[in-house]
Amino acid sequence: MLDLNSYFIYRIEGDWNKTHHQVTGLLYNHNHKSELTRSIIPHEKTNPKRVRVLENVSPNNYPPSFWITDSNNFPLDIINNWFSQAENKISFPSHDGMQHTISKLENYYQAETIRKSLEKIPSFLIADGHHRYEVIKKNQYQLSLPVFLISSSQASFEFNEIYCHLKSKTNITSTIDNITKNWLTSCQLDEADFKITFNEKEWGYRHKEKNIFNTNDFTLIYQRLQTLHEISTINTSPENPTDFKDCISIKVIHSDVSHVIDEGISGRKMPIKSTCFRHKPDENILQNIANSYSNKFILEGSSL
Repeated sequence: MLDLNSYFIYRIEGDWNKTHHQVTGLLYNHNHKSELTRSIIPHEKTNPKRVRVLENVSPNNYPPSFWITDSNNFPLDIINNWFSQAENKISFPSHDGMQHTISKLENYYQAETIRKSLEKIPSFLIADGHHRYEVIKKNQYQLSLPVFLISSSQASFEFNEIYCHLKSKTNITSTIDNITKNWLTSCQLDEADFKITFNEKEWGYRHKEKNIFNTNDFTLIYQRLQTLHEISTINTSPENPTDFKDCISIKVIHSDVSHVIDEGISGRKMPIKSTCFRHKPDENILQNIANSYSNKFILEGSSL
């Protein structure tokens, strides 16, 4: 295991969907003593089958979880400044073309500054790693969990599409009417809050009135879909069905990370795979760091 007291500045940078992205955060071990801290907030439900699979894997082999915080105590300006001055950067390309760069904080002052900043952050939202968290919580593991933490101001975020298979002999026009009845009105696609697609035909819908509910648009429409007898199954991408025949897809156009944070803090959990946060830490980043710092640290597993 690598030095548990170390902090690393971790920057992910590159072009994604023809747009340049850059995110800078902290890679470190979040220590747990007796039980997981209540301030760790999951916002999505988990798949019990996936949890059972992960229970057969040693937590020491888990890749870093991806967390975000909207706290002003996250030291983004400080770590950006340290990163620009650092002479110990190590870079690794990933399969998606993004560049992953690490800089270890090597002096006591830096480590103490980060430690004190993290102690002031009241809560952490899990962006990726819900199933790993569930395993650790369920089994009451006492361990240090490798985490990549960023500020929510940097988060690249969107709601995943919803895919609904229809029952046989279902009228598509009637089904869409039932989805949108009383709260949505049709509009041009460039004015839409929701885009509905069926067999390559698209419809745009927006709220009739301002959304006064303390619930995000994804949850609102998902709950509506669950009440419709015309729909046989509901999936969310990237776990979408491969058979798109007689399948409605719904895209929530507007997304803001604050909507997900509010949902998590309220105690409500969104459906599995509702959200997509970028960019996640590379699954091999811990091994790459261990290899790069092998002259200073001894690798006993794949945890940081």
